[in-house]
Formats: sequence, structure tokens, C-alpha cells
Amino acid sequence: RKLILTGTPLQNNITELWNLLNFLLPHVFDTDQDFKTWFSKPFAISNDDEEEQEASLEEQMVLINRLHQVLRPFMLRRVKTDKDLQLSMPENREVIIKCSLSGLQSIMYR
Repeated sequence: RKLILTGTPLQNNITELWNLLNFLLPHVFDTDQDFKTWFSKPFAISNDDEEEQEASLEEQMVLINRLHQVLRPFMLRRVKTDKDLQLSMPENREVIIKCSLSGLQSIMYR
């Protein structure tokens, strides 16, 4: 079993999201090229014609909805304002554990 915990599944580009999904299900999300074709091609298109731009925006909304449908089974989204989350979470606790460098790390660090 595999588990990924992240606060930002899509931070800079669609490839970052593909990397996470490929880690979870490499047989489903096998190539980033296919993933980019499915989800990012229309975002790369820019047209000067206003009517074509509207169609492009509509395509983008369809793709965003498709992406949400694909991600829904894999994601549990929580936000700080969720009342249930606030009640169920323990208080933050910080623990500092100091570790000495290994012999090789000490040599490499110099």
C-alpha cells in the first residue's frame, strides 16, 4: 500500500501532480505525456479570436471538471476551517531530535 500526504498536490505544473499519481498507480498513470495530453494541452493554446478564446475557456472548465473527477477517489481534502477537523485534531507539538552525523556524512560535510 502507498500513501502520499501533501498540502499542495498541484503547486507549479501538471507534471508534479502526475508524479504523485504515477507513484500511487503506475499502471494507470504510466506516462506523463499521456497525462499532459489529457489535462494540459488546451491550457497551452492561446488564440487571438475572441470566439475561439471563449471555446478555449469552456474546454478548460471541462478539463478541470474531468481532473477533479479523476482525483476525487485519491484525495481527502481538509481545510483549517472545518469544525470537525478542529475538534478531532490534537494540539500541535514540536519535538526536536538532535542526531550526530555519521562518519561518511562528517567527511562529506567538510
